[in-house]
Amino acid sequence: MFSSVLRAQVSLAWVIGPPLAFALALGFGFKMMYLMAAVTFLLCGALVWLMLPSRPKTGAQARSVLEAPRRNRHNTLLLFAACTLMHRYLHIREEA
Repeated sequence: MFSSVLRAQVSLAWVIGPPLAFALALGFGFKMMYLMAAVTFLLCGALVWLMLPSRPKTGAQARSVLEAPRRNRHNTLLLFAACTLMHRYLHIREEA
């Protein structure tokens, strides 16, 4: 549920934001548009600061050494070599 609401809000912002910014820039100029953006960011920051609950800090957990996966290593190396050779071939072909 949270994910769908968040996606809907982002989509709404993409639909409403540009026309609103255009109207602000056209009617009041770019200075007002940037001022409104700054006020909006400060308002959002204040809401986060006041409304979100604080969480206790947890200590760092001991982790083992991070290693590259051993599966598909051969295929990865082949893909890397093929991409490198293709890039070099296209670069040489472009120079000629």
